[in-house]
Amino acid sequence: MQSTEKKSPAKTIKRFGKYPFLFKMIFTIYFLICIPMILIQVFVLRSSYQKLNTQNDAYCVAETRNLSSRMSSQISAFRTTALKISNTNQTNIKRYLSPNAPDGTARLASEELSNYLLSVPMAKHIGIYYVDRQIFLNDEYYYLLENFCSSFSKGDPDVYERVYSLFTEPFEGRYRMISSMRSRSSVDAEIIVAFPVRMNQYSDDYDAIIYFTMTYSSMNTFLTTSLSESSTYAIFSQSGNLFFTNNSANIDELYSESFAGFLKDETQSKYQLAAGDADAYKYREENSSYTFVTVVGKNQFEENSFTFLRSMELLLLANLLVTLILAGITSYINYNPLRKLVSRISSHGKDSSSELDRIESAITELDNRASDQSIVIMDYVLNDLLYGTSVRQQQLTDLVPNFDCRNFCAVSVLCTRPTTEQSRRISELTLKSSGCQIYITDLPNKEYSLFVCLSKQEIDTEQLSRSITEAVREILQETCEVYVGTVVNSLDDIPLSYYASQARAGGQSGFVYSKDYPSAEIQLFSRQIEASNLSAARQTLQVIFEFALKNSHNRVLCRYVSYEVLIAYVSARKRTRFPITDAELKNLLAFTNAAHLQKELESSIAAMEQHLSQEHTDETTALQNEIVEYVNENFYKTDISLINVADHFGISIYMLSRVFKSRTGIGFKEYITAKRLELACRLLITTNDNISVIAQNSGFENPTYFASIFKAHYGMTPSKFRESAV
Repeated sequence: MQSTEKKSPAKTIKRFGKYPFLFKMIFTIYFLICIPMILIQVFVLRSSYQKLNTQNDAYCVAETRNLSSRMSSQISAFRTTALKISNTNQTNIKRYLSPNAPDGTARLASEELSNYLLSVPMAKHIGIYYVDRQIFLNDEYYYLLENFCSSFSKGDPDVYERVYSLFTEPFEGRYRMISSMRSRSSVDAEIIVAFPVRMNQYSDDYDAIIYFTMTYSSMNTFLTTSLSESSTYAIFSQSGNLFFTNNSANIDELYSESFAGFLKDETQSKYQLAAGDADAYKYREENSSYTFVTVVGKNQFEENSFTFLRSMELLLLANLLVTLILAGITSYINYNPLRKLVSRISSHGKDSSSELDRIESAITELDNRASDQSIVIMDYVLNDLLYGTSVRQQQLTDLVPNFDCRNFCAVSVLCTRPTTEQSRRISELTLKSSGCQIYITDLPNKEYSLFVCLSKQEIDTEQLSRSITEAVREILQETCEVYVGTVVNSLDDIPLSYYASQARAGGQSGFVYSKDYPSAEIQLFSRQIEASNLSAARQTLQVIFEFALKNSHNRVLCRYVSYEVLIAYVSARKRTRFPITDAELKNLLAFTNAAHLQKELESSIAAMEQHLSQEHTDETTALQNEIVEYVNENFYKTDISLINVADHFGISIYMLSRVFKSRTGIGFKEYITAKRLELACRLLITTNDNISVIAQNSGFENPTYFASIFKAHYGMTPSKFRESAV
């Protein structure tokens, strides 16, 4: 039985570091959008439900307050009647106050009380207790104190004591109430509301008590509301005793200790019954001795609200699940293209960097390759132009992106030849300060570095000179001499700008016979001979002697031009590796006219060219051998490139490419790829290393590219090749 491998926290953290964009996207979608949206919906639903419950509670409290108001209104009506009785003069009710009242006064007083009973329909009886005589008289009967207490209490000693205390103890307020509410019964309960009055206006204190009795049914009549029809209402005394209730269904709960604590707690207005199927709401007026309570069952409104809440919670749960699923699908749809892109540039798990870092690294590599390719192309183009090969600007625009320049200028800079990286940095600084794009090559004059400047705008030659000087000083840490050629508007005219810069590098002649005297051309001719740029020297020599031919009528001028050219040629030859021989010098000095000297100079140049060609062949062969040997020793290194090898040998990319191809018969890149594939085949046969390891050891940075290039060359994948070789 195989054990399931659990992912350790370290692996999870490592995976998070490898795929940060994926985890950030998931975190953003789920935790910053989906979950907050669901939580907000839950909060709104809960708050709405809570608001509904609060409003329902407020309604129940208001209805309980209405009970108190109704009770107070009824008591006020009783009190008004009691005051009317006490304030009416010459009535049998007052006459009966005297112990010497005639015998028929009791009956007449009872009839008067019956008439008053009509004004208070909620009262069952209305009566008066004469304190001094201890006699009760109501609308029907005549009682002594003990008889009235016994009749009202119906044998209950507790009720008897309440009634007796009501009429015998001094009054502290405007009225007093008692109830005949017995232990667990409310149907036969009666309430007495008593008001102390002064019947005799000469009395110092009350001498009678007018009382009203109310039954269970009459209490229900004026206390019942739309809410209390389906609920229970109750009245409690200040001591917490149940005074009255219209329903005995919850009477056990009303007698409980916890409910008694609820009545005493002034901060609590709602109480949930133990059964959980009803809530009690209380209200007590200030300076009142009675607490009114309404017990409301879980009505249909609350049930509907609760059902609605549960339905919405289920709906929100379903919404959450659907949202999470859709968010997952969204994450997959949006991340899948990035995953495919990363998988194409990944290193089969070897690369621990994040997917965005890998993409950025790949783009940077592409930018570097494109930049290197642009440099290589421009190096070829510039060398072709300087050696007289025409290049179509449209073709260059197709090869080099964003090449839409219309102004060009060649600048000869006397400085140490910069490497490719140094050239790039010098170009960046010059571009910032002058707005000109710079390409640097060392041909055709090896003593100078040639800066070819390209710009979309007009070129300010003074600003360009300052920019190049400052850039060289900052990058190469040396002071250079800058000679700016003329600004031209075509690629094919760059050689003219170069010749002008070389002429300025050589200075100006002090002897000028005419305004078009070829001083600059003579100096340029000297520089070209010194630089062994013999093809260009022939062209310049032709221009010089065309001037001499045009001024053949001026023999002095022609003779001077001839001698100045000869001196410049001899001096330049002394600075080369092939100084002029005595035989050559003798032939040159024996010239008879300008045409004769031109012919001799061309012959001498041809001899020099032959020597240079032979030496160049020898040097080239040695250089070829060194380059091939160097490449054979370093081809497996991933950073080897045409530019790096050119910098190593101090030559231009153009020369390296030409020399390498003439030696090997194939291009640099093809040679490197062939050597790497040869090494990979040997490693596949002789080692058990992983394919990606072999690719890395052979110089291929990307195993996917290695597999594709291997299959293109051998017609099978590296794995198949290894299997077939076993």
